[in-house]
Amino acid sequence: MKNENFKLVKTGLLILLGLSVLINVGNNVIPTRYQFNPEIWGTVSDWMIIFITLVTAVFLYKTLRSQQGTQELQANLLKIELQREKTRVMPVFSIKPRFEEKDMYFEIALNDNIAREVEFTFTFLHSLKVTTNEEINLKHDLLPGKTDFNICWHINEKPFDLSTVEVKILVSFQDIHGYKYEQKILTSSSSSYLGLPVEIN
Repeated sequence: MKNENFKLVKTGLLILLGLSVLINVGNNVIPTRYQFNPEIWGTVSDWMIIFITLVTAVFLYKTLRSQQGTQELQANLLKIELQREKTRVMPVFSIKPRFEEKDMYFEIALNDNIAREVEFTFTFLHSLKVTTNEEINLKHDLLPGKTDFNICWHINEKPFDLSTVEVKILVSFQDIHGYKYEQKILTSSSSSYLGLPVEIN
C-alpha cells in the first residue's frame, strides 16, 4: 500500500514538473499571443494546489476503501468465531430405546454440553395406541453425559407386533447462550437414525 501511494505521488509530481517545464519553455519560445496567460490558465502554484487536492482526494478514497475492507474482514472473522463457539457448546442428543414386553423406555443421553428448555415430541407411526405417565410436555434442563432422564410409553394394543413400532422424536432445546435448536430422531425396534441439531429462529 505504501509503495503504491509513493508511486502515485511520484508520478503526479513528475507530470506536474513536466507540464511546468513545458509551459515555461513554451512561453519563452512561442510568440506572445500564443503563450499561456496566467490570468486564464493560472500559475504553477495554482496547479500545485489542484494537484495536492487531487492527491488528497485519491488518498481519502483509498483510505475509505481500506477501512471498508478491514471492517468486512473483521465482520467475517467475528462470524467465524461465533460459529465456532456455537458448534463448541451445541448440545447433541442420542436416544436409546429399550423394549420390555409392552413398555417402551427411551433413555436420554447428551454430549458434553448443557441443554436448556428441552422438550420432546413423540410421534408414533402406524397409529399405534400408547399412553404415558411421564410429564413430557414440561421443559427440562439437562446436564452433559448420561442422564437419569427416561421416558416410558405403554402400548395399549392387542395383539402387539414389536416390528411395527416406529417412533419419530423431535427434541427442541437451547444452548447455554440461548440459541434454539431442533433435532430429529427416528427409532424403531431394530434401528435408530439420529439427525444433527438444526438452528431455528
